Amino acid sequence: MRATRAATEDELVAQTRPRLASLMAEGVTTVEIKSGYGLELETEARMLHGARAIESAHPVTVSTSLLAAHALPPEFAGRADEYVDLVGRQWLPRLAQANGARQRRTGAGRR
Repeated sequence: MRATRAATEDELVAQTRPRLASLMAEGVTTVEIKSGYGLELETEARMLHGARAIESAHPVTVSTSLLAAHALPPEFAGRADEYVDLVGRQWLPRLAQANGARQRRTGAGRR
């Protein structure tokens, strides 16, 4: 988490390129890039923006997922409900709008 928070977008993208090159060499054309390793709004936004940069620079489709609530950041120790509320009510709408989120339907409710 600390390393991710300290990394610039360019550094995050550079770390991703070798992994993506290996996948592309195997014929992969679609990848999922998840955030969730920064556990703060600015870092989550940087990760998701970097994923879009990867997609625009390579012949792959990138599906992004905000995974910010999979762990509790240390500054919210003992306040998990407050953190989950923050992510759901503030971060998710802001990041979805900023990243042009596409709503996905899950299997539940499909007809």
